[in-house]
Amino acid sequence: KQCAIVLRFMRSFFKNPENQKRLDEFEASAKGSGHDYRAQLVQLLAHEVYPRIYQKLHVPVMDDLDGPKLMLEAMSNVSGSTLEVVELWLEVELLMRNQASAQSALAAVQFFRDQAKSQQVSKPTEQPSYENIRDAVQVARQFEQSNGQGSTAKAESPRKEASASEPGSKPSEPLVHTEESSPPKNGNGS
Repeated sequence: KQCAIVLRFMRSFFKNPENQKRLDEFEASAKGSGHDYRAQLVQLLAHEVYPRIYQKLHVPVMDDLDGPKLMLEAMSNVSGSTLEVVELWLEVELLMRNQASAQSALAAVQFFRDQAKSQQVSKPTEQPSYENIRDAVQVARQFEQSNGQGSTAKAESPRKEASASEPGSKPSEPLVHTEESSPPKNGNGS
């Protein structure tokens, strides 16, 4: 969550036309040297961007050496967060014209998009709804009663059974097993 806050702040900062003009100046003075450009960008981040972020997040002010190091460490998990956050990361890197990091962000975005596609293929196109489950329980009860199986057992109303699957209640056993209720296949949550 805090990574997204930081990235949104950085996006806002670098979308500002005045700050884009500063990056134009950095590129002009670097004369094509990516190293020189990034050195100027790091100075801008360390002296203007990160201190504002620390203030916003109520982080004690860091000195010139510890500030960037802390930010790099704090943001190191961005690539493994969510698609939304890595897309934001990519946008920020592109706004900063930081080509090397933009490539890493692009790879992370592609990874998450590929994961989403593979999960969509394995999921049913329509998840069972509350109404579908209630209707299925009602039909099953009627079938049992019409075959004489429900005559000796105390029959509960379909509405009472359906209410057990409402939010906040705990059914003794799931009525329908879906991908979401199944354990992850590879043990790492994907």
